[in-house]
Parts: sequence; structure tokens; C-alpha cells
Amino acid sequence: NSFCTLLMSDSSGTSVDVGKVATPPAESDNARMATVTLLRRMASVGLSCYMLALWRSPEPTALFQYHPLTMTAAFVGALPEGVHTALMMKRARSMTQRQTLGRRHMALSLAMGILTLCGYVAIYVNKNQRHKSHLATWHGLIGAVCVLATLAQTFCGMIVYFRISTNGVLISRLRNAHKYLGLAVVALGCASMGLGMQSNFATGLLTSASMKTAFAVASFVFCASAYVAE
Repeated sequence: NSFCTLLMSDSSGTSVDVGKVATPPAESDNARMATVTLLRRMASVGLSCYMLALWRSPEPTALFQYHPLTMTAAFVGALPEGVHTALMMKRARSMTQRQTLGRRHMALSLAMGILTLCGYVAIYVNKNQRHKSHLATWHGLIGAVCVLATLAQTFCGMIVYFRISTNGVLISRLRNAHKYLGLAVVALGCASMGLGMQSNFATGLLTSASMKTAFAVASFVFCASAYVAE
């Protein structure tokens, strides 16, 4: 199974055929998947709490703080969980279970789209207030493209999920777009987070090379851990 297939899964079209029941995994596989998922979620919550404590400004109106916080929630929390949910949809033993997972996958995709958009607006307004240039670094450029890809992927997924169109050809193309945009979001998000750790702000707060590395690779590691479960 390809990684692309995982990201395209939704309630109205997945790799599990309608009416067919997925082959139940062995008990050992179930235990392994549960362990990997639990460890990933614990690490995600721990890393997010650490960032909240470290980067939260005492001044609530300081917009910059909401950029790393929302992006962490999106790419360390929602994105890996969305990949995991897509995996579970492929293993669904009934249509009811698959539809339930599809709703969860849709909610996670929507949450990620909102979080990334909020994160981008926060940094955009913050730069305007400080009279700084936009998209002046590779982190900014790749991050902007990543936000656009995330919103486009969410848009494609919403059309398919809510069956806004009944055009079979269009739906097929949107599924493919959702699939490949999902792969792009993972790659761009990981690259942007890694570059963000080289910023003056991050360098000033994270003096430990190991912590900078942890934040830089967190999204990739968590997404990979969700895929390993398959």
C-alpha cells in the first residue's frame, strides 16, 4: 500500500470496496498498532504542551505566539492523526465503522485547514505590525505553499465527502488531487518546520540542539509512525 493512498481516504471513496469486509488483522498486529498509536499520541501531547509552556507570551495580544502554537497543533497533532484515521478506514470491518472513521477523518482535515490558516494569518498580521517583509525566507516561502496545499486538499476532500458534485469524472479527479496534495502537505510541512527551527526566534529559545531536532522532525516521525502501523 502506498502512502498516497492513505491520505486520499474519505467516507465516500476509500481503498476498501463498498460491501466488502476488510480482512481482520492478527492479534499481534492489533497490539502493535495500539502501542504505536498510544506512544505517538503521548509524544504529540507532550511536545505540544512543552511548546505551549516555552513559547507562550505573557501578553495574550502578542500575535506571533499563535503562529508556532497553531502550526504545531496542525502538523504534530491533526496531520498524523488524520493519517492514522485513514489507515483505520482501510481496515474497517463494516460500512458503519468506515463511515464513522470517515467523519473523524473529515473533522481532522477541517481542523488542520483552520489551524494552518490561523497560523498564517497570525504571522502575516504580526509582520505587518512590525513592518517586516513577507516571504523573505525559505521557511516563509515553503510554509506559504504548504498552507495553500493544505487548504486545497481540505477543499477537495470536502467536495467529495459532502458529495457536492455528482460528476463521477470530477469526483475521481478530486480524489486524486486530495491524495497527491496530502503527500505534498506532509513533505512541505516537515520541511517548513525544520527550517523554522533555524529562525532567530527558535534559536534563541531552543538552545539545545536535540530539542531543535525533535521539533524539526516531529511531524515526519509522527506521520511515519502512523504509517508503520499498516
